[in-house]
Amino acid sequence: NIEFSCADCFTVDLKKIRPDIVFADPSRRFNGLRVKALDETGPSTLRLIEFIKGHGVRDFCIEASAAIDLEELPEECEKEMISLDGEPNCISLYFGSLKKSEYSFTGLSNGQGGAGKFVPEGHRLECDSNNGKIETVQGKMMLKYIHELDEGIVRMGMQKQAHDSLGGLREKTFPLTEGLFGSSQKLESPFFRNSFKVLSEIRGLENVVEKLRKLKAGKVVLRGRFAEQEQLQLKENIEEKLEGKRKLHLFFMAEKIIIAENMEFR
Repeated sequence: NIEFSCADCFTVDLKKIRPDIVFADPSRRFNGLRVKALDETGPSTLRLIEFIKGHGVRDFCIEASAAIDLEELPEECEKEMISLDGEPNCISLYFGSLKKSEYSFTGLSNGQGGAGKFVPEGHRLECDSNNGKIETVQGKMMLKYIHELDEGIVRMGMQKQAHDSLGGLREKTFPLTEGLFGSSQKLESPFFRNSFKVLSEIRGLENVVEKLRKLKAGKVVLRGRFAEQEQLQLKENIEEKLEGKRKLHLFFMAEKIIIAENMEFR
């Protein structure tokens, strides 16, 4: 029993319809370009919020751009990052009784074997503050694996919640960078986008090629902060000296370079 109508949404009489919940997904494109600001969507998200509230509707959800700064979103709603196959897709804004927390994250898969894993019910992340510190055991731990967090978790600042979800394995896991965890043993988590086995740690770029040749590498993926042209040039310079068939990842850290291999090629 669904009734459809094609009309300007601001002409709809919500007081007459008396809906329990309103859902809105305004267009986030303008003149063929993606937009993220709430007042740039079509129709304006800010105007939609006031329109819905003005008609006495308390419980509603509006979709917003995954690229928007969290500070630009209304304070009174829950901000839920929806990630599809490891990539941020949108942020759902929940108002009224639909709000369960200040921030949350849910990962989904399109069912086509993409990068992400479906996050089952009970495994979504929630928090009321997204600036918590990750507590790790003191002392230096052996780095054997690297885990790349879903980008949506990083965008939401929910690394601590992802770390807490590991349960008893938290003590064997530690932050490497904003979006990477290191661990002393193999881990699995629906919140990891990729996991890598560490093959070697070296100091100095001059030693990279020799080590890669010993590991029979043929292709490399550079991971770190590079200017685009600098990254392409460095990748080319390294690969022209390689003769193997393995595709390895180079993680450029502050004081060392970590060579690792993706445990589940994507």
